Amino acid sequence: MSALERRNGVLGLHFMEEFSGGFTVLGKLTLVLFIVILAAEAPFSAKGLNADGNALLDFKNGITSDPDKYLQSWNTADATPCNWNGIICKTIQGVSEEQVVEINLSRNALGGTISPRLGDLEYLISMNLGTNRLTGQIPKELFHARLHLTLLDLSNNALSGDIPAAIRNVGQYLQVLDLSGNELTGLPEDIRYCYRLKRLLLSKNNITSVLPIGLGSNLTELQRLDLSMNRFSGPIPDDFGNLTSVKGTLNLSNNHLSGSIPQSLANLRDVFIDLRNNNLSGPIPPDSYFQSLGETAFLGNAALCGAPLKTDCAPSPSPSSANSSTAAEAHSSSKKRLSKGAVIGIAVGCGVLGLLMAILVFCFFVRKLAMAKKTLTLSRSDNGLRGFLCSWRESASEAKSGEEEDDEGDLVHLTGVLSFTLEELLRASAYVLSKSGVGIVYKAVLDEGTVVAVRRLGVAGGEQRHKEFEAEVKAIAQVRHPNIVCLHSYSWTVDEKLLIYDYLSNGSLETALHGGRSEGLKGPLSWEVRIRIMRGVAQGLAHIHECNPRKQYIHGDIKPGNILLDAFLEPRIADFGLQRLLALAQPAPVTEFGSTRGDSGTRLSPTAAAAAVALPEFGRRSESPKGAAQMVAPFLVGVYQAPEATNAKRFTQKSDVYSFGVVLLELLTGRSPFKQLAGGDLDLVSWMRMALLEKRALSEMFDPFLLKTANNQQSRMIESLQVALACIAVNPESRPKMKQIAEFFDLQTSNS
Repeated sequence: MSALERRNGVLGLHFMEEFSGGFTVLGKLTLVLFIVILAAEAPFSAKGLNADGNALLDFKNGITSDPDKYLQSWNTADATPCNWNGIICKTIQGVSEEQVVEINLSRNALGGTISPRLGDLEYLISMNLGTNRLTGQIPKELFHARLHLTLLDLSNNALSGDIPAAIRNVGQYLQVLDLSGNELTGLPEDIRYCYRLKRLLLSKNNITSVLPIGLGSNLTELQRLDLSMNRFSGPIPDDFGNLTSVKGTLNLSNNHLSGSIPQSLANLRDVFIDLRNNNLSGPIPPDSYFQSLGETAFLGNAALCGAPLKTDCAPSPSPSSANSSTAAEAHSSSKKRLSKGAVIGIAVGCGVLGLLMAILVFCFFVRKLAMAKKTLTLSRSDNGLRGFLCSWRESASEAKSGEEEDDEGDLVHLTGVLSFTLEELLRASAYVLSKSGVGIVYKAVLDEGTVVAVRRLGVAGGEQRHKEFEAEVKAIAQVRHPNIVCLHSYSWTVDEKLLIYDYLSNGSLETALHGGRSEGLKGPLSWEVRIRIMRGVAQGLAHIHECNPRKQYIHGDIKPGNILLDAFLEPRIADFGLQRLLALAQPAPVTEFGSTRGDSGTRLSPTAAAAAVALPEFGRRSESPKGAAQMVAPFLVGVYQAPEATNAKRFTQKSDVYSFGVVLLELLTGRSPFKQLAGGDLDLVSWMRMALLEKRALSEMFDPFLLKTANNQQSRMIESLQVALACIAVNPESRPKMKQIAEFFDLQTSNS
């Protein structure tokens, strides 16, 4: 009997005992009828809330703080919880009523514990309780084997204890596990059975476990892995080299990991591995991949040595005595006199070999001369990549016929990520993405579904620069970071050059802020997305500046149009080194400004160098040839250009910092520098300085959309504005380094 039935029954008996003595027969019949009606109503009220609703009410009972009264709608007035805040239901085949499939209570400042009864939600697929004030342990009941849980987000709470080993029960379904920003202490080895995981985020906890062996071998679908800011100990398992599906950064920084760096990590060619602040030791493996990560990835490991760190490794021990004696014997035997026949044989052999080499050299120069006389007729139409590549194939075949060993006319892959041939690229569906003075960019979709961006550099001549061009593209391809667009491949002929890059589906930051929308952009960029973009661009540009301890690289053209957004709205810096390649593609030798170095040994991106040629005075076009002027079109207005950047010899990494500061202002204000100038207003930098002098209200300086939607984020917005103002200081020496800016935004996002 239910509580309601018992209550109604007791109520009826009470009435009978009190008043039956004075009732007539008719009155008694009326009373009996009243009791029957209550009894009939009781079963209906008892089943007013289904099992899912009762489980959720049990969770609500464990909530001790709900400042926004978000759970106020959770009560017994509804037959099901499907209309409650944060609850989504769906019809399940074979089940009579809708079932709870998703809980989203994130960012509501809810305090309390997580009820084990949430594990009774049999059809639950997604649970997001992130960014609240929940405490206690994670109930093992959340991982009942009958559940089909694919997403669990408990990030940014105060949960403690170990992650339950029962997590293996949902291993065949779980795809996203975000437990970052808690006080968890243990990671079970059973995590390796969650083989469907695509995102595993455990940063900013107190996990003291060793990294489970088998995690790398089993979690082959993993796309994001962040284990940073914990207390993981022991070595990095060798099978982490199998995590080839990971995108962006594999973050193991700020732990207690020890031992050497596994050579197998070099398999992760398209990943930036962050190993900072651990106890790793020994030499960094001498693989070009580890060199491309730059010094930043290895800092804070006192016992690590070798490039790209500036700490040299100790010389290897002297040879053993056995080896010494063997070498001595060999040396002794070499002193024995050779027979007369042996001497004659060696002399004849050397003569024949020399003659053969002379013949080969002669043939080589004859073929090169014949090839130089040929003209390569390439189509100049812009109707698409297909027609262009048809003529490209003819040119390439002519070039290859001159020298089979030469890369000229071939598609040369630089990173090992792509493997298609020029013929396969020829068959690709192609769409023009943009046209400019530096060529045309196509989106190419290959037969197997691979999508790439192809930049066609339509510049003629410069065959003598082929080797320099080749060396430059290889150097550019080694500057790899998740926030830099990767140059994967290239092809060269005398008249045309191709560069193959990653394709980014959401276009440029300029379009996202001021232009149209794409599949991932349904409205204005939120504060969370903008701060993530600031962080990503800062990290990418800091990597460009810091990746090579011997050369100080400069981008030279930081602007929203050169910041592209991927499917997750993560930013990537584009066109690094492009102008250097354009300069090398020209037939004439580059000028002093086109060289790769400034006065102080700084390696200049020729975007900046070419700008100095085309713009000897700020904002003024020179009488340079048309091609050179087009090459530096972004600089003609100068809205992103540092004041000192009109002189290539004064262009430094701090000039990049200035450009970054203008981009920051654009993100914070939502104002387009070009539209301001076109409307006769001050440029964006001058406008902001004037607004500060006049002490205008925040509502006039910041994007109104941010002020309306970014709740409790005004202080972070002001801090970001202070960084932007430091970046645009007139004196270059007063500007911060990009490394410092990246650390600031790292802290901003970790605390958001």
